[in-house]
Amino acid sequence: MKTKLLTLLAFLLVIKTYSQTDGWYLYTKASEITKIVPDDVNGDELHIATDIGYLKYNTTSATVTDHLNLTSQNPAIGNVKDIALDPTSNDIAMTLKNGIAIYSMGDVTVYNYADSGLSIGENTNQFYYLQAEYAKDGSLYIFKEDALGYQKFNDGLFEPETVTSFMPQDIVENSAGTKAYFAGVNDGLWELDKGTMDWTNYTSSNSDLISNFVLSCHVDMNDLLYIGGFQGLNTLSSSGAWNTYQGLDPINAFPYQVHDISIDEATGDLVIKTSGSNTYYYGLTMLDLNTNTWTNYREDGTNCLNENVYNAATFGGNGKVYAAPSLSFASPEIGKLVEFIPASESCSDININYLNAPVAVNSNVISDFNVREKTNGNLEIGFTRTFGLHTAEIDPTTFNGTFPTATTLTPSPGSQVFSVLNDNNYFIVETDEGWHFIDENNNITTFNHNIPDYLALITKKAANYNSDNGIINIVHKGFDVSYNYRVYKTQCDIFAGACAASEEIFTTNRDLTQNVLFDVNESQISDEVHAVAIQTAASPPSLASSTTIHQNPDDPLFTSEFWVRNTNGQPFPVETILLDILFPTKDPVTVLDDLGNPRTAIIHLGNMAIQILSKSEGSDDYISEEKTFDLDNDGEIDEILSIGNLYIDGLSNELLVIIKNSAGIFLIMANPFDEQERTFHLISNLNQEIELPFSEPKDIIISKFLILENPGVGTSSQNNDMATIALSTNYGLLLKTDLDLSQLTLSDDDVALSDTSFNLIPNPSNDMVSFSDKTITTASLYDLNGRHIMNIESQSFSVKDVSKGIYIVKATTQNGATISSKLIKN
Repeated sequence: MKTKLLTLLAFLLVIKTYSQTDGWYLYTKASEITKIVPDDVNGDELHIATDIGYLKYNTTSATVTDHLNLTSQNPAIGNVKDIALDPTSNDIAMTLKNGIAIYSMGDVTVYNYADSGLSIGENTNQFYYLQAEYAKDGSLYIFKEDALGYQKFNDGLFEPETVTSFMPQDIVENSAGTKAYFAGVNDGLWELDKGTMDWTNYTSSNSDLISNFVLSCHVDMNDLLYIGGFQGLNTLSSSGAWNTYQGLDPINAFPYQVHDISIDEATGDLVIKTSGSNTYYYGLTMLDLNTNTWTNYREDGTNCLNENVYNAATFGGNGKVYAAPSLSFASPEIGKLVEFIPASESCSDININYLNAPVAVNSNVISDFNVREKTNGNLEIGFTRTFGLHTAEIDPTTFNGTFPTATTLTPSPGSQVFSVLNDNNYFIVETDEGWHFIDENNNITTFNHNIPDYLALITKKAANYNSDNGIINIVHKGFDVSYNYRVYKTQCDIFAGACAASEEIFTTNRDLTQNVLFDVNESQISDEVHAVAIQTAASPPSLASSTTIHQNPDDPLFTSEFWVRNTNGQPFPVETILLDILFPTKDPVTVLDDLGNPRTAIIHLGNMAIQILSKSEGSDDYISEEKTFDLDNDGEIDEILSIGNLYIDGLSNELLVIIKNSAGIFLIMANPFDEQERTFHLISNLNQEIELPFSEPKDIIISKFLILENPGVGTSSQNNDMATIALSTNYGLLLKTDLDLSQLTLSDDDVALSDTSFNLIPNPSNDMVSFSDKTITTASLYDLNGRHIMNIESQSFSVKDVSKGIYIVKATTQNGATISSKLIKN
């Protein structure tokens, strides 16, 4: 594959990521179900809110029949918290993190605080979520459990907020839609006469309400109002008759709390969510109103439900109960949905995993992923999630979004797995005990590092491209028994499945409670990993110790450490702790200040600013300057999400900074080096804004991406210009296999990603050097400032008259690929 990486990334930005027709597909499963609503017309359908979107499940066919997620439509739908069904149409309302979505006639419209008249709860606690309930006339109540009042949405418009003295927890209307009832937390029950707009407040003092702590309401087909609270259940008939129902929990003999209510209209039985997060943990309860019998199902080993906390529960139209346990480490499987038959007290798990992702235990978070090419021409995705490495193999030339059943490997049963590296089609997986080298037939060779009381966090290989001989240098980080950060280096032979003893680094003058952060250039052609050790005020007056790990075994495994200080010699404040490194710190670049004076500089990234640490010639003190962004001009500094550092031809760098603001997520691209002077301009070139295609959801995070040329086994001529892109996000893996590279405009700076380096022998050298494994047509030698030193006109050349130092050899191969390699003159 031959392309300029910056051009490729710029091309990616104009792709409509969330449109299924553009070939993007999501690979994950729901971690959490927050709402289950039976359809009010079709008795065999359930509408389900999950943390990866909305889905509709048919209980008769046992299949997911509709869904909305990141790739199924535009705008994308992320974490759905609540669902409401319009009684006058087929519209479905969903509440999101900072807005609502209306699903109507196959189209989705999203309304956020920032771009609509939605306002209720905007300035309250962001850990609470919007809720919604339709009125009988098709208007929508929107409320939030910590907001005083509610807001109506009608015919595409938001009405002004109605401010109340209480915080609504639930809202229902009677059958005629003439009255609305509000659960008012500790303010009792509130009734609104919609004709006169008069309010009536029912409390334990002026009515038969058993408690002023009201949590939930429900109205059945006979207009009987059910009122749930901290001390049981009340009913209120349309004629004003009250009834009280209480049952005592089996442990404290305190009346059951009623957090949510669902009724089987055929029998009159109730299923009650008698559990709530951070309150009482008493699972689900079936209530027979005729006998006031409360049958409780909780985690006691005597029933098939056997959970203490449920997020959602409802009767389906078939008389069965559908319940979703809360996400917790006690649950054997996250994202679980259970079908419960009350008559037989039997359970069965419901499969809502329509994306065919592997079963997740305790966590749906993908720690790391990688992709390898198989000899059959397929691509295999490998990703870690708690106790297993999961792999899914696809043919990129025919992939249509249907993922195969994943293979789950447990290299070390009972031990969590973390980083996934790839070298020569081996997956290298980290656990607390060491590494597992897994070939493409899933044969596993294990090496234990024998570090006592070690909790692994991350392992990085020194280069993203394949090693020539299976020898790789790595750095790995973890906690010790006191949760101090420990960092080690080692060298591994992946073919032998063995590593040298790990040697600890970053121990001198470092506060071990502070993190050590890594940066690996994801361009596939970098040959270094950079690590930074953060200092604190309790340490000596230094901010960071940095080191570089080289891939080439002929290079020194680690370069010398250096220290960075601010102007007064004191460490930077904690809030400016670095998140990442933008450029190799071993070879600082040159920057020009506003007066055109050169300074050597090291560039870092914080979460709100780019940090440029520079010093004048002859000075030992670094001066810190910051570059912040406000692309939407709202007066708020934009958040910096991540950065990329692309080595295009071994000489120049392209800087990518991804930022987030109220308008969305943007990528700022800059060519930081002047092509003549090889200098970085502090401000002037950081000015190209391209909007990423993530209009929704606003909380998406991209933690890693890989771009691979599709293997061309058997049909290489057809696939040479096709690539696969994989993104790791907080919503799971996103995959696109049909990026057409032939549509990109290539330039003279193009790099062959599959042929990015060559061997120089000997290296280091003090005289003659030869190209060992490539047919070179032209080559040149440059210093690290980009100055041309000499032309190379044969397969061997002399550096006898060149000064000691590190140089770049840039060459063109017989097939036209532009490649480069470092050369050390000693």
